[in-house]
Amino acid sequence: MKKAIAAANLVASNNETDKYDIIVSADTVVVFEGKIFGKPSSSEDAINILSKLSGETHSVITGVCLRVRKPSSGDSFITFHEVTTVKMARLERCVIEAYVNSGEPLDKAGAYGIQGLGCSLVERIDGDYFNVVGLPIYKLCKHIHDFLHDVS
Repeated sequence: MKKAIAAANLVASNNETDKYDIIVSADTVVVFEGKIFGKPSSSEDAINILSKLSGETHSVITGVCLRVRKPSSGDSFITFHEVTTVKMARLERCVIEAYVNSGEPLDKAGAYGIQGLGCSLVERIDGDYFNVVGLPIYKLCKHIHDFLHDVS
């Protein structure tokens, strides 16, 4: 959540305007056995992460920050998170290496992208698919709708 809030603040500081707007920022991590996995630092790190997740269930958590810019009354923040459970298929080392060599997992939390080739590594999910992609769209739209309804 801290990273999402920091990103919203950075955008706001670089976007001086008199108009009303909403800044959305998010950060996604994978949690397995109490360990937090962000983006892998290298191909070797990606292989290690995927080897740990192979055949196991983990959580994907996205923290979201909405910074609502209101020049007349100051900014307000809405923060929330979403958790989705993912069961990874049992992966052979050669499959993990081929996937990592594609380059796809190197900029993804948990070293896989469910929206790309990584979908073939996932056995099932319980929860919001778009949360695993990196932004829980339904919950985001619900919060924006609720906010707009409150101000109207």
